[in-house]
Amino acid sequence: MAKFYREIKVIEESGLFDRLWYLAEYPDVKETGMDPVRHYLWVGAALLRNPGPKFDTNAYLQANPGVRDARINPLLHYLMGGAGNGITGAVQAARIDTRVREENAPPPEAPPAFCVAIPEEAIVGKAKQLAFPPLPEGRTPDVSILIPCLDEIRYTLECLFSIRNALRSGAVTYEVMMFDNGSTDATPDLLPRIPNLVYLREEENIGFGPANNKAAGAARGEHVMFLNNDAQIAPGALEALLAAIRSDEGIGVVGPKVLGFDGRLQEAGSRLNADGVPAFIGFGQDHRVPRFNYQREVEYVSGAALLMERERFLALGGFDPIYAPAYYEDTDLCFRLRAEGLKIHYVPEAVVVHHLSVTSGKGKQDRSRSALLARNRQKFLQRWRGQLRALEINSISAMLL
Repeated sequence: MAKFYREIKVIEESGLFDRLWYLAEYPDVKETGMDPVRHYLWVGAALLRNPGPKFDTNAYLQANPGVRDARINPLLHYLMGGAGNGITGAVQAARIDTRVREENAPPPEAPPAFCVAIPEEAIVGKAKQLAFPPLPEGRTPDVSILIPCLDEIRYTLECLFSIRNALRSGAVTYEVMMFDNGSTDATPDLLPRIPNLVYLREEENIGFGPANNKAAGAARGEHVMFLNNDAQIAPGALEALLAAIRSDEGIGVVGPKVLGFDGRLQEAGSRLNADGVPAFIGFGQDHRVPRFNYQREVEYVSGAALLMERERFLALGGFDPIYAPAYYEDTDLCFRLRAEGLKIHYVPEAVVVHHLSVTSGKGKQDRSRSALLARNRQKFLQRWRGQLRALEINSISAMLL
């Protein structure tokens, strides 16, 4: 929390963030109810928005690709390392090629060795090669892996191959269920042909939560693992998650260490600020450092990859449909479990690699995404504002960010 407030103070005192300009330039920000500085810090910069007329976010990132690749806020990076000449961010960006100075940011790495990459021209052929093992007669699988998708067949196939590769040993019995949210690419042609893959489909996109709820209702596993179709799992990940949740009846949900495809940490569990804005613990940092490598309780884990008992999920009513089509349903699920006295655990021995919103678009789609986030954040705050305030008070001294 202290780091977050320091970042806000740095931006506010820089003279480069113009609140009135930002609100006038991006009128949707006012509708979110977020403080403009926080909006730029957590949302706006990712959408290539400018903090004011004196700093060009896109130009700075173009001139400093390391900042973009490390997912560091460009204005913060400029203020921490590039503002010494007293010129504007746009001019500075055109003249310098700074290295990333963010504390603990590792150098770019290659994707982890287990990752699968399928060329576009090989999609059909690779789909024909994929098959999952049949379940033993009369046996309940240890886990049902539930994967909603909407187009992006290449990412989906890479995800499915990673599952098959990770679970070759047979130590975990499993079924894989794809829920197609109305794909119009090759998805409905290729996936139903994969042996022992359960394929469910809606003709229109019903959203992340409702799709997973339907899949969970049809699943047969003792546990359900919710997995994004733009994610890939490492060998041993399922085994580690199952071992963790079975070790303590007080654990309601477990989540893995999530990496980006550049090898950097994307999430070591997650937390929320008092205003409901999420923060991925350790985002962009070196996943190998000790503080990200022990199992611990966290506030929530993201729906990109989480595992829990199927019966518990169904008894809870699944993901709340008030958040459909997307955003905050995973956070709300974890908070409902916490309200019942259950714990949410981060399990670093389990590793998942995730593209992070690969299906998000630009322009109109970005504005739609921003509006959905704002709407669902307000719904979440109406339900959990008191709990967020209590968490903020209790966690300041233990911040891991």
